[in-house]
Amino acid sequence: AGASREGEIMALKLRPSSLDRAFACPASLYPRDDEILIRSESGDAAAVGSAVHAILAHVVREGSTQLPDVEPFAIAEDVPHKEEEIRILSYVGLKWINENRGRLEDPKCEQLKSARIDNIVLRGTSDVIDVRSDGFVTIEIWDYKTGQKTDAASYRQQMTAYAYLAATNAEHLPDDSQIIVRLLWLRDKETSTLIFTPAEVREWACDLETHTNWDGQTYTPGDACKWCPRVAECPGRAKLYKASIEAISDTTALISSEGDYPADPASWGRAIQQAKMLKGWIDDFLKSSVTAVDVLGGEVALPSGQRIIIKERAGSASLDPAATIQRLRTQYDLTDDELAGFVSVKKSGLEKFIGSKAPRGEKGKLIESTLSQFEEEGIMKRGAPARWVDVVSKEA
Repeated sequence: AGASREGEIMALKLRPSSLDRAFACPASLYPRDDEILIRSESGDAAAVGSAVHAILAHVVREGSTQLPDVEPFAIAEDVPHKEEEIRILSYVGLKWINENRGRLEDPKCEQLKSARIDNIVLRGTSDVIDVRSDGFVTIEIWDYKTGQKTDAASYRQQMTAYAYLAATNAEHLPDDSQIIVRLLWLRDKETSTLIFTPAEVREWACDLETHTNWDGQTYTPGDACKWCPRVAECPGRAKLYKASIEAISDTTALISSEGDYPADPASWGRAIQQAKMLKGWIDDFLKSSVTAVDVLGGEVALPSGQRIIIKERAGSASLDPAATIQRLRTQYDLTDDELAGFVSVKKSGLEKFIGSKAPRGEKGKLIESTLSQFEEEGIMKRGAPARWVDVVSKEA
């Protein structure tokens, strides 16, 4: 991408899903020809996502209010062992579709849209797109997410790109139209929504080439690295690894064994910050290595005769609370005291329930007061406090 061929500049081909990473570090778009690239989409997680997307596309196309048989979709993606996970995620999507499809006029599934922006070809496929006119034109786009929800801000460029593609490919789109983009986080049962005007997405497109150009020297390692195909050989990331290791390699010079004040507190502070970053990078490196070995067939031979392989254990089991309790009551005449002996209540679930009962604007206050009261009464107990070091500003 961006290379010269016979005097012509090749178009930079981009997908909406790569834009947030590209905005954070344009270097991610320009690998060398000899680099090993790691595509984060590989593996079971991507296959589960593909199966769920196919099931929900079937539901929308057929206007169905029930899930189809999940097994053929799991087999088609070669993950029959993930059938139950696919069914659970698909059911969450089905429930959301049934609750929201009433406002759509003529939803289309998996619509590929493309646009040329200067020297960039932008191509993306919306899971669901609908154009309706109820006084003014509204375009609504749904994008299913089967991974864990992250900060919605880290998906803003992707959402804007979907909006731009929809607006560019729409016929006679008035200036007072709106484009609604929704990310449906199936695993978390939550939604992230952004609303754009045609003018906003056109302005965004004008700056796209500026954000995706690379000077050939600058790297910006950070959270976006986990999705970067250059992660295995990125020079900028390698330099940060080296600097971090050097900063924490001689802790004896920073921390006195007698507990005295450190001789060089500034270096100690830097070492703590570098150690925290390095810990995250190590975790990311090991996750990326799993993907790389997957791509290479599941095994890599070493000159020593050893092999790099992938080890796997079963995922954590989960039980449907209502169905489990009903079965146990029927089968064992379960009492409330027996139930309390093995059932646990998640604090996050309790907070969500309390918040749903709060008047508008009182959610946080009600949650805080209820949990405080629970703690005073001994209903909620806390374990030993967690302790760690951090480096903060003078005012913090």
